Amino acid sequence: MNNSRTDVEKRDLCLDGQKDVSPPDTVLSAVGDFGRWQALVTVLLSLVKIPVAWFQLGIVFLAPPLPSPPTCARPSGSNITQELWRNISHPFTQVGDTIVYNSCQIYDRNYSAIAASGWNGTFKDLKSLPVIPCKSWEYDRSLFEETIITEWDLVCQRTQLSNVVQMTFMLGILIGNVLFGVWADRIGRKRPLIAALALQTIAALASASVPWFEAFIILRFLLAIATGGTMMTSFVICMEIVGGWWRTAIPILYQIPFGMGNCSMAGLAYYLRHWRHLQITLGMLSALFISYWWVIPESPRWLLSVGRRKQALEIIENAAKKNGRSIEPLNELRLEEQIKKGIENNRIAERKTEGVLGLIKRPHMRTITICIFFNWFFGGLAFFGLSQYLAYIGGNLFITIVISSLSSVPGTLACVYIVERFGRRTSIIAAQMVTGAATLLIVAFPIGEYYADWPRISLVVIGTMGTSVSFPALYLYSGELFPTVIRNSTMGIASMFGRLGSMAAPFMATLGYYGEYLPPVTIGGVYIAGTFLLFFLPETKGKQLPDSLQDTDELFKNKTQIKENASHQLSVPISPTGQFLVAPSVSQ
Repeated sequence: MNNSRTDVEKRDLCLDGQKDVSPPDTVLSAVGDFGRWQALVTVLLSLVKIPVAWFQLGIVFLAPPLPSPPTCARPSGSNITQELWRNISHPFTQVGDTIVYNSCQIYDRNYSAIAASGWNGTFKDLKSLPVIPCKSWEYDRSLFEETIITEWDLVCQRTQLSNVVQMTFMLGILIGNVLFGVWADRIGRKRPLIAALALQTIAALASASVPWFEAFIILRFLLAIATGGTMMTSFVICMEIVGGWWRTAIPILYQIPFGMGNCSMAGLAYYLRHWRHLQITLGMLSALFISYWWVIPESPRWLLSVGRRKQALEIIENAAKKNGRSIEPLNELRLEEQIKKGIENNRIAERKTEGVLGLIKRPHMRTITICIFFNWFFGGLAFFGLSQYLAYIGGNLFITIVISSLSSVPGTLACVYIVERFGRRTSIIAAQMVTGAATLLIVAFPIGEYYADWPRISLVVIGTMGTSVSFPALYLYSGELFPTVIRNSTMGIASMFGRLGSMAAPFMATLGYYGEYLPPVTIGGVYIAGTFLLFFLPETKGKQLPDSLQDTDELFKNKTQIKENASHQLSVPISPTGQFLVAPSVSQ
């Protein structure tokens, strides 16, 4: 094995600081870093991101903004026009030449008696009348036949409940990542993946059938746990079967189907204008992925780690044949010797460390921790906030989402080249600045002033492309800054900050109720502010990954002990059992 290959594989780093010595070497020496077998498996698993997009961003079509404000329901059996009813019953204020009606209250009048009199004298002394809350509403259904807003009256005092739906969904994804990550490390990758896909289908169909809002939230939470499980396990399998440069590219390219999923959902929503019909269709389509039980293999790396060598050898031999490689390295004697040697080397390599406490005890690590964790929070807030703000951007909702979704594909592809050409920190700063500036500029173009609101849509497209570069690059950059001894644990915490940002995102996107300028100003301003934190961090392009907290200090100070490595390739940190604690997903 050549020196370049050795340098790359030394970077397959583990959760507790040990190096994954023999199983990865054995697998990759037999099947190669990437071939036909890996291409088939990784492409199929990346398609799991399609239903992830459906359910993670589906709130845009489950609870879209109403085309016009609702009105309190007219008296039963009344033949009064809605315009007349609003004029005689709804309090209003006048802003310039525009009359703004209160959709949450009506005047306390005897409308039955007024109706019997032919609605005579209906406009006398309205402002002196007391008001009472509305009990039911009538909605503009010109865009959607039914949404969760119109079905469960999520307006007025209940407006924020649609945001609670999305917040709890993001919390469920976080929990799903953890639960299925632990489960996958104990019983393998394949069974938890299929279980998550099955639960995803069942919860999606059930949530589309229940008549109670509270039950809907609970089932959406279960759907989120399953979605988080599919994200975690599918990504883990992908990364455990590739090596070399592909361990840099796959975490990025793996995200492309996410945009395809969002795009296809917009097409389905165009024809299915009832939220239940859309949800049932998405649930049935997601059931197709359960067929992966017969297509996707168990991770040979995990099988080796738990001593199930016979099954591992069968999978590796099949993969080697499909890749056209010799299976000579697979003789069981050599494999057993390598495993024993690897275990012994791992024991020798163990050393005491300050652990996660070093994040706050050491000044340089404290700086890195604060800057990276907050950037993950801002990244989750910006990506999901911008994604959900699409419903309020103007123009045609369906076309806007299709264009925005497609724009993420070239950004993701470009990320692979940009981070290697211009460096990690520079790429993230530039991409986040572009996203923040584009989002802020939306304020300069009020809704309706231009044909199809093309300037606002164009700025959203630019912002989406920026996030499709910055978020994958941030994951790679974070992994290079944190040392081996705490890399997986710190990346897990960083991912949690990203999820917290995504949980806050729906509330940011709906700030428009209090001022049209608030969502873009808040999202763009926060993102730019977070970007300035990166100026306090060092560049890591071409630098050796730090193994200890002391190495990170040297990296931060740019000492010569951290040497340039011409053959440097990034790899996602893994443990000896092949566990990835978090996945570099903006669909988190």
